[in-house]
Amino acid sequence: MKYILAGGGTGGHLVPAISLANEIRKQDREAHIIFICDKDRMGKELIEKKGFKANVIEVYPLFRSFKFKTLKSMLSMVIALFQSLSIIRNFQPDIVVGTGGYVSGPVILGAFLMGVPTAIQEQNSIPGLTSRALSLLAQRIYLGFPQAALKLHRKNRIEFTGNPIDHREPERDRKQILSDLDFDGDAFTLLVTGGSQGARSLNQALSGALTRGLLEENIQVIWQTGKLDYGTYRNISSKVRNRSVTRPFFDNMNDYFSIADLVVCRAGALTLSEIAAWGLPAILVPYPYATANHQYWNARYYSDKGHAILVEDSELTDEKLAYLINAIINDPGRRESMGQGILELSSPGACKAIIKSLMNLAKTKKTPGKHV
Repeated sequence: MKYILAGGGTGGHLVPAISLANEIRKQDREAHIIFICDKDRMGKELIEKKGFKANVIEVYPLFRSFKFKTLKSMLSMVIALFQSLSIIRNFQPDIVVGTGGYVSGPVILGAFLMGVPTAIQEQNSIPGLTSRALSLLAQRIYLGFPQAALKLHRKNRIEFTGNPIDHREPERDRKQILSDLDFDGDAFTLLVTGGSQGARSLNQALSGALTRGLLEENIQVIWQTGKLDYGTYRNISSKVRNRSVTRPFFDNMNDYFSIADLVVCRAGALTLSEIAAWGLPAILVPYPYATANHQYWNARYYSDKGHAILVEDSELTDEKLAYLINAIINDPGRRESMGQGILELSSPGACKAIIKSLMNLAKTKKTPGKHV
């Protein structure tokens, strides 16, 4: 069976496609899989690093308000549509899947015009413009958050599956991971991450809490600062009483999720799915400039149920962060309740469920080129 996966613009749209591709390979070693992405070098390299072929199309994001760049974006969409049609004709896929971002638009439209079965996967609680438009065309719509359905068309085509993530147990055991960090096996482990790019407000608040001695002394900190702020905080561990490891980026986050007792992070859809899969209590600080404020609504899904604590970026201070962390440390019952509750919201079978549905959908394939 042949699959085309299209996604990009951000890693949050590309990573789910890679997770799906990995699951396809597990289930069908004879499957042929290609990706369609934009010109972003990091995205293309990530796809190829995972052993897949990346086909690049010339496409740029659309803007919600009219700007001069909007004309360039609209023209690029037309060019990208013809590029997508060419790739589809040459590859002859059984199904085409879009995982969001502006890259998905021309690819799914091209597949629709050629009579190839299509599906989209929307990660966030508030769907992006591309997903909203493509929900008119796609034959299946897989959701990471159930409330996203309120903003989409064709409700009868929607399936709430949860987000596809490549969740796996670490190769090292807990004792080894802690030892490699020079951490105490009996101390409380806090993981703070703003993602690969970092989060300045989180970094500033944590730095203040550490340097002012506001955190309980038995807390040890795994701190992913992001590349931009790493130079500012790289030597902080030698100046504070709490044991800490500070890096711009951790290659294998599963190792650190597996030993964490509490996570402080943004509220990107995939990060939340990972946290839920590990059953970790969390303090969520949504990125305030996310499109349609979707990170805030992602976080609300968990906080409204009492399984996470939501702090708006504008309200985050050294004192508030330290107070919340210390309160959770000193309340084991609450910590356990939060962890168990968020675990119950996880979707460990999302990848398998989506692939099963895609395989059934592929059987409805029409003759290529019927509509063009």
